[in-house]
This record gives sequence, C-alpha cells and structure tokens, in this order.
Amino acid sequence: MRVLFLTLANDNIASSRTRVFQFIPYLNKLGITCKVIVSNPYYARRSKNILKKVAKSIHKKLNNLNFFFTSLFFTNIFIQKVYLPRWEIKIFKYCGKNIIYDFDDAIYVNEQSQAISKNKRKRLDYVLKQADWITVENETNANYAKICGNNNSIIITGPIECNRYFPQENTNSGNEFVIGWIGSPSTTKYLEIVKRPLQILSQTHPNFKLMLIGANDIAIEGVNTENYPWTLDSEVELLRKFDIGIMPLYNDIWCAGKGGYKLLQYMALGIPSIASPVGVNDDILNMGDIGFKAITEEDWIKSFEKLINNKEIRLQMGKKARETALTYFSYEKYVHDLIHCFR
Repeated sequence: MRVLFLTLANDNIASSRTRVFQFIPYLNKLGITCKVIVSNPYYARRSKNILKKVAKSIHKKLNNLNFFFTSLFFTNIFIQKVYLPRWEIKIFKYCGKNIIYDFDDAIYVNEQSQAISKNKRKRLDYVLKQADWITVENETNANYAKICGNNNSIIITGPIECNRYFPQENTNSGNEFVIGWIGSPSTTKYLEIVKRPLQILSQTHPNFKLMLIGANDIAIEGVNTENYPWTLDSEVELLRKFDIGIMPLYNDIWCAGKGGYKLLQYMALGIPSIASPVGVNDDILNMGDIGFKAITEEDWIKSFEKLINNKEIRLQMGKKARETALTYFSYEKYVHDLIHCFR
C-alpha cells in the first residue's frame, strides 16, 4: 500500500506535524510506503516584501503542481488542510483516486469567526463533498463535513506521541509552583481570559510562577512570568516543569473547531489541566478526573486553589490524565483508523 500526502506546512507547524509527519513511522512499520509533499514550506514566515511574497506564492504553486503529477503514481492521496482547485479534485475522482481530506481547525471560518473568502469556501466545500473520507479533530468539524454532504468522517483527536511525551520527576524547587501554557504568538490572546485570575492568585500565592512557551511578548502586572521560545527540541523538557497546564479559549465558532492539542500534551506528561470547556476540550475533560473546567473568573481561581493546595489531587489527576492519553489519543490507537481510510 502506498500513500501520497500533501501537507499544509512542514513539521514545525503543529497541525502538519501531528496529522501527518508523526504518523509516518507508524505507517511504515505496518508496511505502508509514504511520500510527503509540503505545499507551503514558508507557511510561518510572514514578509512585507512584495518580491518575497511573489516568490513564496510561486513556490507553493509549484509544490501543488508537483503533488498533482506525483499523484498519477498513487491510489491513496491524503490532503491536509490545503485548498486545492475544484478541477484538480475532479481529475482525481475521474482517475479513481481514494481521496482523504484532513482538517483539525474550523477552516471554514477565519480566526475572527468570520467567513473565509468565497473562493476558498467553494474549494473546501467541494473537496469535502467529493472526498472518500474526511479525517477531523472533533465532532464540530465532522458536522460541517456532513453539511457539505459527506458522512464518511473519522474523528482523530490529536494524536499525541506518548513515547515522546512522558512524565518525569518534576525538578522544581520545593517552594516554587509553576502554572504553564504552550502555544504560539497567534494564540497568546487567549491568555487575556486568565489575566485577572492570575493577578488575584499572585496575592495569595506569591511563590507561583507563570511559564509560557511560544507566546509573544506579554506582561501581566503583578505576576512572575517567564517566556520561552518554542522549539521542537526543547518543548518537552520545558513542559515537564509545569505543575498545572492551562488552555483558555474564547467561546466562538473558531475555538469550537480547534483541536485540544495543548490538553493532550499536558495529559501525556501527567500534568493536570484547567481549560475552557469549548469544543473538544469539553469532550476530553468529560473523560474522567484529569482536570477542571473553567468558564468564569471565579471558576479559574477556585480551580487554581484546589490544585495548588492539594498535591495528592494533582498527582491523582496527572496519573489519570496519562492513562487517558495512552488509551484514547495515542498514535498506536489512531493509526488503524487511518489505515481503514486507505483500504
């Protein structure tokens, strides 16, 4: 069996890394030959230079064209979050290709919860209707595929590489307590939700520290904060310093379609979580005593207090979270669902 993948970006971007690149070793182990073509290697690099923008656009179009011609030698083609033109999908269907389309965000809207361009929407709706299988992060996105006329959705939440994300003894000093968050500059805005609760907490627990990984420059007055750049090599070591992991989100259409990857990272590392119960976050937190839901500022403060003041609860929740990640969100579990699409 051979599969051709077209990814949105390279493995520095979480969605491409978790939805494609980290699946490859598991698929290879089961005898499946995989080839990956990256649509936009410069996805995360923003530029105001017009010539650079044009060059990047041409590079992207050439990569997509390479994918089209390479697909002639593959039956299974997996498209991860790329808006391909309708004529290309029509040719794939005419040639009898088995099309799997994957998206792990609410890409039918933009981050401001507004509609995407008409051209992108038409391309997306068409491929969702024509694809043989849709792989999505959560029920919200599966429902959008159904609206487009496709009931062949498989929910793959995450996954998380539990062999890489595993607990180790927390090396923080006895008097230090770390509340942590991992993300990107574009998702730093969600920390506004916990700004006031953290300021209130700092008045009663002066020994706690807020540790951020991958955030943009942010300062919360009165809160001891450390901000580290995100790298694939350093993230696990930094995450292991967390006593609590947080995932605040707005309650809007975009966030309802987001994946719960931060939660899965915390869970696999045996870290209890506090999160906004939006979209798949709510589903994950309903799976057992692995963390707390927080909607109001009072919810956040009470949840922080419970976990800070009771080490036994933190350890129990962390242990349960690790077990849940292994059982329900590992690559070992989901690789068979993916192979089902290929067959």
